[in-house]
Amino acid sequence: MRLLSQIDLILKDKGIFLSCLFVALWIITAPVSTSAQTNIKAGYIGTAQQFDAVDRTLDRYNLVYADQIQKELQPLRIYHGVSLGIRRRWDITAIEFSYDFGLKNSQSEASLDDQSIKLKSLRHNFGIGVLQYFGEGQTNGFNIGIQPSIHYNYFNLDGSKNNRSKQKLLRLQYPSYRIALHIDLPSAIDQGLSIQPFAEFSFGQDVSTSALAEYLEVQSPSTGLPMTFG
Repeated sequence: MRLLSQIDLILKDKGIFLSCLFVALWIITAPVSTSAQTNIKAGYIGTAQQFDAVDRTLDRYNLVYADQIQKELQPLRIYHGVSLGIRRRWDITAIEFSYDFGLKNSQSEASLDDQSIKLKSLRHNFGIGVLQYFGEGQTNGFNIGIQPSIHYNYFNLDGSKNNRSKQKLLRLQYPSYRIALHIDLPSAIDQGLSIQPFAEFSFGQDVSTSALAEYLEVQSPSTGLPMTFG
């Protein structure tokens, strides 16, 4: 239910939603040529996110309460989730619309007042990019290409103490630029298998972690934006 509520918030952002819907419909209904095809992708995505502003705040908490913590708050770096998309391909060129979802939990158990702190973060990522294959671009064959893309991200961070109701600590919306190496593996069936390592760089105004620092009862909040690798 929480995931559905997060998606509902995204859908209420009419500008982003209508743009994504237009791109998806265009990809599906674009005129068909003898060399064009429409592909739907679904798969696993694992990412390593470097969010120094949040990490520094968590490190500060672990340092301040070092003599009381039984389990430290871990950096919110590794995310596991799903990746969905629609791709329209012409020979060695393709346009793709994608949606990625990632989830990460971090928990600390302190002896002070028998307190436990749990942090939960969600990442939603919408993107559109152009895939350019090197060489002839064989169907169901081994192919290598490069895919630059523009993305729009939603990052939510919530906290709860002693399993009580959650509190909103961070709400981010920011654009990013991704560059990916796309590799198609040989396949004898219509369903293909691909891997896509990438680096993604955020841009926009830095965000403060003051709400997180206040929630953890530490000083020195930090500012910044995340960088992601997958």
